[in-house]
Amino acid sequence: MKILWTIHFLLLSIVIIFLNGCIPNAAVSKAVCQPTQIFNNVSRSCETVVSARGKPVGTLLTTNFQQETAKTITLTYSDANNDKAISCRVNNLSANIEAVSPQVISKAIFTLATSVYNTSTFLAASIPSGIDGTNAALNIAKMQSSLAIAKLTFDYTNLLNQLGIFTTALNNLLVLSAPYTVNPVIVPEVQFYYGEVQNLKVSFLASKNFVDNRCDCTGGVCSTVIAPRFLQYGPAGFSYTITDIDGEGDPAIVNISISKAAGTADYLLPAAESSYVTFSESNTSTVSAQAFILPAARDYFGSVNFSYKWIGSLGLGK
Repeated sequence: MKILWTIHFLLLSIVIIFLNGCIPNAAVSKAVCQPTQIFNNVSRSCETVVSARGKPVGTLLTTNFQQETAKTITLTYSDANNDKAISCRVNNLSANIEAVSPQVISKAIFTLATSVYNTSTFLAASIPSGIDGTNAALNIAKMQSSLAIAKLTFDYTNLLNQLGIFTTALNNLLVLSAPYTVNPVIVPEVQFYYGEVQNLKVSFLASKNFVDNRCDCTGGVCSTVIAPRFLQYGPAGFSYTITDIDGEGDPAIVNISISKAAGTADYLLPAAESSYVTFSESNTSTVSAQAFILPAARDYFGSVNFSYKWIGSLGLGK
């Protein structure tokens, strides 16, 4: 009988200990729950809750620009939890401006892509000849051409397109390579370069994400480069979002004023080039024709067709 009582007492003690973390403490008049729990007065038990955390809120509202002049702007934000931003996104650009990620301005994206490409050439070359080897070479060619175009283009949409082609070809190459990295057909060179390319791909994709989003967040500071389009001035705008560990916040709308550059109308007009010509002196009173070529005018647009007007006249003996 004593043994049964002892067992019953031990079981009861275990149950009490188990429930103790969720039973109100009468002495302090509140529940003793885990840090991620609250005491429900209805169910009389501890329940797990998600703490109310705030997403970041963009605070940049206005900024000013000069015509034909790009500048870097900081995408400011506030956060109730003082969390640092992880990423950002620029959207809804008005037609008279362009937004460019600092990763493009610093050429960081191209440096990372070049490293990926260079190592990928070794990976492709190590794949055994045959269908896989041929397809690997085709993907390398796509990576090479798309990267070359991306480095030279001034059109951001085309840049994004070319980086997309580059990434697709890279992924296709990795898919082709994967079977040669595991038994029973391990090729040591493929296995080595496969790992190297995968490691480089991580940094490249992180940079590409900033390029895709037209902005960059480093150490919690987010920025973008805004450039007024050619010959554009007046009102403009865009929106942006900031993301931290709690998710992406609501868009902030930024209103821009682009000031017209002084003398804009003047510098767009063609300018005549000075020239000097000589003719042989005539010893008669008869007018003789002399032909010469007027030098091409300087022109912002590189035009070649102009109309000319004489100011003044040439007289006898002049």
